[in-house]
Amino acid sequence: AGIGTTKSSGSIHLMSAESGNSGVSGSLLFSTGKSSAGSSGNVVLSTSGSTDNSGSIVVSNGVSTGSLGGYMSLLAGSSTGNTGGDAKLTTGLSSTKSSGFIRIQTANGGTTGVSGNLIFFSGTSSCGATGLVSLATGDSKNGKAGNIEVVVGTGSASDGGSIHLVPGTSSSNSGGQMYISSGGNERTSSGGVYFRSSNAGTNGVSGNLQFYSGTSSSGASGGINFIS
Repeated sequence: AGIGTTKSSGSIHLMSAESGNSGVSGSLLFSTGKSSAGSSGNVVLSTSGSTDNSGSIVVSNGVSTGSLGGYMSLLAGSSTGNTGGDAKLTTGLSSTKSSGFIRIQTANGGTTGVSGNLIFFSGTSSCGATGLVSLATGDSKNGKAGNIEVVVGTGSASDGGSIHLVPGTSSSNSGGQMYISSGGNERTSSGGVYFRSSNAGTNGVSGNLQFYSGTSSSGASGGINFIS
């Protein structure tokens, strides 16, 4: 594109032509060639720096008026002899201010539908443990570490949504365990763990707190221990 000595430079548009009445528009493919003695080449999409806001990179699908919207796939490379490639989403850093944030959300539902699901899971494994799903905040040197919040939205016409924390089951050994532990401190008190139901409204009662172990068909059922 042409340069601009005092104004904006020109744009570059890459697009396939529109299709006819009984076809689809052409694809745009960006790929590097194969390599027999090393890594294949990279495909890099980046904007340049700026004294103001740097440019954005937007990847979006077109709108469909008669069928499903197009899907988007981000797939790391596979390997036949080693570990597959990683996929990383990292925000921009700042040397003096806050780093950027990552927001992953589904679009709002239409007038006769529901919003989409967010699903995070690791793949299956045939010879060992499956991968972890980890939610963690970073350490802080001069302040409080960040919180992790799991919050269900408000329901205006029905019951509020539930939160289920369920360890894994096993067909040959004990089921998975669940640990809820407060943070420790080397010099002062450790944190507390609170279980409580919310206060009731003007015409209701507060919710119950229930602790119970499951049934057993071949021995004693599990105990409930409260130890200070």
